[in-house]
Amino acid sequence: MGPYAYVRQAYKYDIEWSKNSNRVTYKEWWYLESVQSSETCRLMFFQQGLGEYNEHTRDHPTGCALDSTEVTILNPKFMALQDRWTIQGIFGELSQSVFANIRDAMVSPDAFPRSVSVHLHG
Repeated sequence: MGPYAYVRQAYKYDIEWSKNSNRVTYKEWWYLESVQSSETCRLMFFQQGLGEYNEHTRDHPTGCALDSTEVTILNPKFMALQDRWTIQGIFGELSQSVFANIRDAMVSPDAFPRSVSVHLHG
């Protein structure tokens, strides 16, 4: 799969110069546009240090892959959680953490003074 190559296209607008012209402010939005040159991905391969360039090198991509390919990416940590715990177990673990934080907040040395202060001063 891959490699893919994109160029960031940025547009600046609402450009304003300060009165003494030493500062400029602007808003910006950008998007990625796929690169049309197949040579770009081949050169990028070497620029990232993934191979050593010479005219006889064969371990490089022939060009950029189509960016219309669908890819599914799994979150391995979440998959491990699903494998180990049921949904009830995950919520139970999270609930324990929440109640532990509440308990710590209620029994900390400054809990009572903070509560009184909030009650009196709104």
